[in-house]
Amino acid sequence: MSSIDPTQFYVSELRYWQVVYTTLCEIFRVEPKKARGLVDSFRAELWDDAEPLERLLAYHAEPLDVAADLAGFEHVTDEQAKFYDELLHGRRDARHRA
Repeated sequence: MSSIDPTQFYVSELRYWQVVYTTLCEIFRVEPKKARGLVDSFRAELWDDAEPLERLLAYHAEPLDVAADLAGFEHVTDEQAKFYDELLHGRRDARHRA
């Protein structure tokens, strides 16, 4: 049985939150300072209030959906999903990076 390398998990976690932050700024047009606060608050809440398995499961949520929730959007449009896909696959440059 293989184990999770803590360093690799940490790097993956940082990348996940960078994507959420960039998505907030680029797709949902949240100001960078506010986006940073939303991400930091949600991460702290997740860390303080969730059980370890709940935290692990939280990382299975698509960053686009997490960003939409944090920005107060109930639905993601097809255009937003396309923009997100372009950001993830390097076909569009982000102006705001974590």
